[in-house]
This record gives sequence, C-alpha cells and structure tokens, in this order.
Amino acid sequence: MLGALVFGTLGWALGQTALLPALTRIASALKTTPSGAAWTVTTSLLSAALLTPVVGRLGDMFGRRRTLVLSLTVVALGGVISAVATSLALVVVGRVLFGVGGGLFPLSFGLIRDLYPPSKRASYVGLIAAVAGLGGGLGAAFGGVFVDYLSFRWIFWAGAAMAASAAALAPVVIPRTPRGPSCRVDWVGVIVLAGAVTAPLLAMSQAKWWGWADPRVVALLVIGVVLGLCFAVVERRTVAPLIDFAVLRRPTVAITNVAALLGGFGLYSAFLLISQLAEAPRRTGYGLGWSAAQSGLLLLPGCVCMVLTGSLCGALSRRVGTRRVLQAGSSIAAVGLLALAAEPKTSSAVLLESAVLFAGVGLAFAAMSNLIVDAVSPAQTGEATGVNSLLRIMGSAIGAQVTVTILAATTQGAGAPTGAGYEAAFLLAAAITALASFVSILLPSNDITTGADTIGNAIA
Repeated sequence: MLGALVFGTLGWALGQTALLPALTRIASALKTTPSGAAWTVTTSLLSAALLTPVVGRLGDMFGRRRTLVLSLTVVALGGVISAVATSLALVVVGRVLFGVGGGLFPLSFGLIRDLYPPSKRASYVGLIAAVAGLGGGLGAAFGGVFVDYLSFRWIFWAGAAMAASAAALAPVVIPRTPRGPSCRVDWVGVIVLAGAVTAPLLAMSQAKWWGWADPRVVALLVIGVVLGLCFAVVERRTVAPLIDFAVLRRPTVAITNVAALLGGFGLYSAFLLISQLAEAPRRTGYGLGWSAAQSGLLLLPGCVCMVLTGSLCGALSRRVGTRRVLQAGSSIAAVGLLALAAEPKTSSAVLLESAVLFAGVGLAFAAMSNLIVDAVSPAQTGEATGVNSLLRIMGSAIGAQVTVTILAATTQGAGAPTGAGYEAAFLLAAAITALASFVSILLPSNDITTGADTIGNAIA
C-alpha cells in the first residue's frame, strides 16, 4: 500500500515543477508569450492550493480510498489533455485538472493513519511528507532532461502515466476505508475559499509581469484578505463546514500551520535559487554554467537526504518529541541556506550545502505532518492536513515571487542578477526558515512523541 501512495504522490509532485525549464519551449510551440506559457504553472498552483483541503475533506466524508482513486484518475486525465493539446487554453485546462493531485497528500496521511499501527505511522507520514519536497526538487531536473533530449510533452505524458498506474494499483493494494459522518458538501464554503485562495496567489504569480505596485496586484491582495475573512464568517455559521475553525485554533495545529507557511517559503526559494545559480553563465563570477538537466544533479543528493531524514522522523520523535524534531529540522535547513549565501560558489560546496539544507527540510516537513495528524481526530485528518498543505503551497508561492523580485532588482546590464542578489535572497530564505524554528518553540511541550493516536483513542 505504501508503495502506491509514494508512487502516486511522487508523480504529482514531479509534475508540478517539471514544467519550469520547459516554459520557453512551450511558448514557442504554442505560439504564445513567456507570460502566457507561465500560466501552465500558475493554473496548476492555483488549482492545487484550492483543491488540496477540499479533496482532503471529501476523503474524510466519502472514504479515502475511493477519493484517492478518483483524484488520481482526474490527474491522469489532465496530463493526457495537456499532452495532446495544440493550444495554450487546452493545456491550461489539463493543468487545472492536474492540480487535483494536491489532495493526494492529505488522503495519503489519512490512509496511513487508518491502516497502519502507531509504531509505523510517524515514519510513513514523514516519508510521504518528504516525497512532497523530493518531487518538487527533482521535477526541474526531470523537466530539463525531457526538454534537452525529448519534448516538453513527455512531461505531461509521464505525469499521466504515473497517476494512471497508481489509480489502477490503489484498489488492489489499499483496503476499502469507511465513509465518514454523512453530510452534504459545503459548496458555499468551496466557492468563497476559491476566491480567497485564488486572488492572492494570482497577484503573486503575476507580480513579476505587472509589478508589485500595479493596481491589479494590490486589488487582488485586498480581495483575497476580504474573502478570507468572509470565509471564516461563513464557516462559523455552517452546520457541516468545509474547514472547522475550531480545529485550526488548537495551539498545535495553528502553530504548525504557521511553521508550514514559513517552511514552504524557504524550501521553494532554495529550489529556485539553486537551479538558477547552477544554470547561470560562468562569466557572472558565481554561476556554474550547467544545463537544465545537469542542474538537477545538484538537487539529487539533497533530495535523497530529504527522504532519509523524513523517514527517520518517527524514531527521532519517540526519543526527543516531535516539537524538537521540527525545531532541529528548521534550524538545520536555515544553516544550509546561510552556507549557500556565502561566496564563492563551487559545485562541490553547493552540493554539500544543499544536502544539509534538504536534510533539515525533510525533518521539518515530516514533523509538521505528524504534529497535525496526531493533534486531530481520525475523521478530521484529511481536512487538517489539507489546510497544512495549502499553507505550505502558499508559502512556496510567496517565496518564489519574493526571490524573483530580489533577483530582478539586482539584475546587471548583461541580464544576469548580481552575486549580491543571490546572497540577499539566500539570507532572507534563511531568516524565514529560522523563524519557523522559533515559532515551533511555542508548541505545547507535551506533544505526541510516539505517533500513537492518543487523541483518537481518547475520543473513541
């Protein structure tokens, strides 16, 4: 069962970032502008951000295995549509469907909680959490290989094939899971949440083209805040809300969600910075002059470290507590980012520093997921972990846009950012990640350290 979950979630995570090195080819093939091609990434991000908590909630209500298979089928369909599309609009439609895969993570966490004993649960939840980061890191590398040696359409075909394979395998290896409490879907909440999530993410994704001071960007950010407040009011008055704010207000859940937002900022900033650093020409004085495919090699050892440390989270939590694992992971990641800010840059140094960074990220993300899973009842697992994943996506979007803005502000006449720009971006990412470690100090000291379902048992 675990293999099917890992395969499905890894395929989706790879597909999210694999398009980044292919945007120029997509723009040329579809006869659109670079900003138009960027919509293939933006729409998938928006779709995933919105649908991750929604799909997690549907899994709680209608059964996680059933919802998982349906989600994987939609992801596969989206990949096929994008692969055969001859227009940008059709590719975007496929990418919107592909974004449904964001819900695979809360569904996987819920299935692990349902079907594995407490002694294995923390390690397996940590593995799935690490896979999210692994796919994000390796996606750009795989995308570079496809762009350099095949076609960008193979990115879509590969994602569709992995999702379809996982969808076919899931009913065979995953036992049927029961439905949750019978209730209707909170469609009003879904619609309001759609606006609250889409507006600020759209503003951040387009700020590179429009400018942060553009009235459209400011208006979208304001709309996002207003709709977010409206969503909170609507959910408090709904009998069966999409998101139960009473759960989100629990100290462990609330503080871990803040850490997820900050951690997402640091992780995606690092992915973007390391890839661009590797591909920058040597004449810049800091670039390594590698191709898109080669630059992925810098991330590979770090991504392996991320999976290993994520898998170790359970054992470490039993010894020192999940809260301390989150603190340690965030601190190690911040140290890695600080080291990456130093000059000069060599391939061996970047390789080692990236490994340190991603080892810390693996610990931190695994601890976050375990803290959420252990802080809520089984019936709320998908909902709570879906919100946590949403905030991680929001943090990633903010990190990407802030990083792009910093590099753009220090661009030289030759068209490349200065070394000082990279240094400033790495330092900011390090500070934000260190803040996640500081925030985790506020977590209740009696956190669950064994992965045992203490809260769930108490309720039962």
